[in-house]
Amino acid sequence: MDEIRSALLIDNNDVENFINHRLLQSHGVTHIISFHDADSALAYLKDTHVDYHLIIVNIDAPEIKGIEFIEQFYEAGLEKTQGEIYALSSSANSVKKIKSENRNIKSLSKPFTMDQLVNRDE
Repeated sequence: MDEIRSALLIDNNDVENFINHRLLQSHGVTHIISFHDADSALAYLKDTHVDYHLIIVNIDAPEIKGIEFIEQFYEAGLEKTQGEIYALSSSANSVKKIKSENRNIKSLSKPFTMDQLVNRDE
């Protein structure tokens, strides 16, 4: 496993963001930033000089528009400077929809574990 040093979390659920932040932090991820909405996260990624190893976006939450975030992420060419993007979902159907659009998206099921990230070469 490549070392994960930085992560960006996008989820409208503050409790899940907190838990995921703590999980990553407890496994040595040193730079973690969380966003409550996809628009703010996308604007941040366009303006930052930080390269994130891991981006986890909840695609099921209607408020954050996770699917639109992923589409705009690729349209902006951010995959060239940012690391792996994961669709966080409790529904396999949501992940299948994104994967069918021919994007290099990996999936995490809620609640995700470090084992899912350690074994992230699907």
